[in-house]
Order: sequence, then C-alpha cells, then structure tokens
Amino acid sequence: MQDLSNLVVYDDGELELKVSVDSETIWLTQLQMSQLFDTSTDNVGLHLKNIYLEKELNENSTTEFFSVVRKEGNRLVKRELKHYNLDVIICVGYRVSSLIATKFRQWATSVLKNYIQNGYAINGEKITNDRFVSLENDVNILKSQMNKINSKLKENSLEFNQNILELV
Repeated sequence: MQDLSNLVVYDDGELELKVSVDSETIWLTQLQMSQLFDTSTDNVGLHLKNIYLEKELNENSTTEFFSVVRKEGNRLVKRELKHYNLDVIICVGYRVSSLIATKFRQWATSVLKNYIQNGYAINGEKITNDRFVSLENDVNILKSQMNKINSKLKENSLEFNQNILELV
C-alpha cells in the first residue's frame, strides 16, 4: 500500500488529483496525466511511446511501480501501477494538445524565462521558514563569493597601478 504521508492532493476546483511525492519528484500514472492535461489515456500512451522511442527520456530512470489500493466493484484490490516522474509529465505536457496543456506550457515557459533572465525562480507557495533559512544561507554564500571577487579585483587594480608608476 502506498504511504499516505507522501501523497499530495492537487485540487484546482475542477480537478482533484492525488499525487505521489517521492525523492524530490512527483509521480503520476498514465490515467492521472490524462486527467491533468484533459486528454485521453490513449493520447498520453501515444506520447509516452514516442518520448521513449525518440530517446528523449530513458524509461528505466523515469518510471516506477507503486502499490496502490483501489476499488474494483465492491472489493478493494492492491495493484502495482506504473508511475511516471516529473520529467515525463513535463514532456507529455509539451506534446498534448488541449487547453489545459497549453496553460501548462505557458506557465512552464514563464518560469523558465524568469529563470533565464534572473538566474533564479521562486515558488512563493513553497517558501517556508526552513526554505527561507536555506535561501538566506545561499545568499550569504553568494555575498561571501562576491566579497572575495571584489578583494581580488582591488588587489589586481593596486598591482596594475603600481606597475604603471614603476614604468613612469
């Protein structure tokens, strides 16, 4: 049975999706991806087949089987279901033709553009006290590196000025 502590519920008012979070990624089944991008499971399956045939991604490193208990008729049945990681979900999102997939691509493109332009991207919803402390530590490391670079520049500038004076 899947560990419920690793389950996150995505609910945008129209779609409620239970997402498995494990090892710094999220995992969705083919059915969940079809629900997420508002398309058929056959369409998602076609895109998955092409993603792996074109060697865009490696199937062994982007899929895992998770035990899931689901209702079949009046019985609860435990099944091993193939799940796909975030890399696959993004690839499928860029291939599917639907309004929701288009919104996903626009969002992903804006995040990527922001990252390229600014050198970082911030997810405001994920900033917690622990994340803030981690971010503050990263900023302090950057400041320290900048101070070292500035010191080196000043040192080189002084050396350069002294060499000019010696020539005169």
